[in-house]
Amino acid sequence: MENRKKTLESAGILLARGLFHISQLYLYVMAANLILAVGLFLIGKSIHWFLLPVSFAAGVILLLHFYDDEINWTIIYEIVGAILIFVVFAYLGGRLYDFSGDGNSYHKLAVGLLKNHWNPIKDESVVNYASNVLKMYVEEYRERWLQGYGKATWIFGASVYALTGNIETGKIYTILGMFSAFGLTCGYLKSCGKKAFIVVLMSLAAAMNPVALAQVDTFYNDGYLHLMLYIVVISLIMNVDPRHTISSKTSASLIASVMIVCANIKFTGLLYGGIYCIAYFIYYCVRSIRAGNQDCLRKCTFRCALFALLAVVSIGLAGAPTYVTNLIHHHTLTYPLTGDEPEDIMTENSPFTEENRVKNLLISTFSETCDITYRSSSTPQLKVPFTCDKSELTYMGGVDTRIGGFGIFFSGMLSLSIIVIFTEFWKTKRKTEKDRTFWTMNLIVILFLCVLIKESWWARYAPYLYFLFLIGLYFSFDIKWKIVGRFIVPIFSAVAILNSGLQLMDIPNTAEKTETAHKLFSALGKQDTVYLYSQRPGVYFNLGDYGVHFVVDSRVADIEEAQTLVWDRTKWSLEKPGGPE
Repeated sequence: MENRKKTLESAGILLARGLFHISQLYLYVMAANLILAVGLFLIGKSIHWFLLPVSFAAGVILLLHFYDDEINWTIIYEIVGAILIFVVFAYLGGRLYDFSGDGNSYHKLAVGLLKNHWNPIKDESVVNYASNVLKMYVEEYRERWLQGYGKATWIFGASVYALTGNIETGKIYTILGMFSAFGLTCGYLKSCGKKAFIVVLMSLAAAMNPVALAQVDTFYNDGYLHLMLYIVVISLIMNVDPRHTISSKTSASLIASVMIVCANIKFTGLLYGGIYCIAYFIYYCVRSIRAGNQDCLRKCTFRCALFALLAVVSIGLAGAPTYVTNLIHHHTLTYPLTGDEPEDIMTENSPFTEENRVKNLLISTFSETCDITYRSSSTPQLKVPFTCDKSELTYMGGVDTRIGGFGIFFSGMLSLSIIVIFTEFWKTKRKTEKDRTFWTMNLIVILFLCVLIKESWWARYAPYLYFLFLIGLYFSFDIKWKIVGRFIVPIFSAVAILNSGLQLMDIPNTAEKTETAHKLFSALGKQDTVYLYSQRPGVYFNLGDYGVHFVVDSRVADIEEAQTLVWDRTKWSLEKPGGPE
C-alpha cells in the first residue's frame, strides 16, 4: 500500500512537471512569435507560413535553456505532446466559426490582412493596402482600430492562419492560454508540496475563467488577457516564493515572456501587468530590507534594471507595430483612446449614468446577469447571491456581457471568498508575518485596480476581480472548522466549475450555425463570381478559404446582379439588392 502511494505520488509529480513544461513552451512560443514578426516588419517583410514553425523552434531552444529538471528523453515526449495538443486545439478551433460582432468587424479582419502580408509598421494606411493589394473595400473608420490597437493576438492568429489556410484556426490563443494557466498552476502547486485535490481544483479554477470560456470560440482577446495577466501574477509569485523547486531563472523567463505578450494584447494589459510588476518589485525590496540582507541594494537595483529593460522591450520592440507607430503618427502611445479626437468607446456601452465607480462595480457584480447599455430601457436588478433567474441563462456564452459578466453564481462565490479571506487571514494567528505582508500586498493591488479602473463593473475589463475569488478559494483549503470545513471546499469548487461551465452552453448552437455557413460557403465556391458586401468584413477571409471568387463593393445595392451577405443572428444568407447589412 505504501509503495502504491509513492508510485502514485511520483506519477503525479511527473505529470504536473510535464504540464508545466508544455505550458512553459507555449508561452515562449507566443513571445518569440511576436518578436520575430516585428523583426520581419522592421526589415520590410511580412508574415509567412514559416513564422510559426520558426517561433516553435525558438520556444524549444528557450525551454532547453530554462529547463529546471534534468534533460532526458522526457523532454522529447513533452515537445511531441505540445505539438499534438496544439494540432487538436487548432482543429477544434477551425471547426467552429466566429460569428461575433467585433470578431468579424475588426479582429478577424486584422488577422486576415496580416496573413495576406499587411505590414503594420511599413504600410501607413491599412485601408489603402486592403483596397490596392487585396481589392477589398474596408471602411476608413476601421483604420483607427487596426492601426492603433495591440496586435499580439492578431499576429499569432495570422501565423497560425498562414500555416493552416483556415482563418478560424487563428483564434486558438485563448484555449492555449487556458491550458497554460492550468499547466503552470499544476506545476507550481505540486512543487510546493500541495495535495493532489488542491492542485487540480486550483488549476481548474484558474484555467476556467468565465470570460475566457465565453470567448473561446471567438477572436475576442479579453479572456486571453485575463489568462495572461493571471500567468504574469503566478510567475511573479514563483519568483519571490522560496517554498517551491522552480528556479528563479525559470520564473523570471516566464515573467518576461508573458509580460511581452500581455502588454501587446490590449493597452490595459500593459497597465495591469505593469502595476503588478511594480507591486511585486516593491514587495521584494521591502522584504529584503526587513530581512537585513547586506546586498539588498544591489539586488533591488539589478531587479529594477531588469524590469525597466522588460518595459523597453515590451513597448519599444514587441510593441513597435502599436506603441511606436502610434507615437510617431499620433504623438501618443495609446491612440485612438488618447491623442487628437480620442475615441469614446464606453459611454454608449455603459448602463450606468453616474460617476461612482465603486457603486457601479457592486451593482454589476450583485445583479442578475444581463446585457444592457446606456440606451436600454431596463436597469440592473439586484439578486440574492447563489440564486438564479431563468432569464440569466440566455446570456450564458455572451462575449461581452455587461452586468454580472463573471457568471450567474459569481456574486455568491465572491461573497464567500471575502468571508473566507477575512476569517482565515485576519482573524487567525496561523498566518506568519511574511504571509500577511504578501497577501496584504495582493489584496491592496486588487482594491487599487477596482477603484482606479472606471470600467471595473464590466467583467471583460476586470481580470483582477476574478483573482479575489481565486485567493478565497485557495484560503478555503486551510479551513479547520469541523463541520463547515468538511463541506465548504467541494461545494465552493463545484459551484465555481458550474458557474464557468455554463459559459459553454452556446457551443452546440455555434456548431449548428457553423454547419449552415459551411454549406453556404461551399455552394458559393462553385459559382463564377459573387458580388457582395458586409459591414463585418472578417467573413471575406472565410469566403477566400473556400475558394469563393467574390467582388466587394459598398455600392452593392446599386449593382443589378449584386447580393448582400447578411448575418441575421441565426444563419448566413445572401439577399438580392436592398442595401448593405
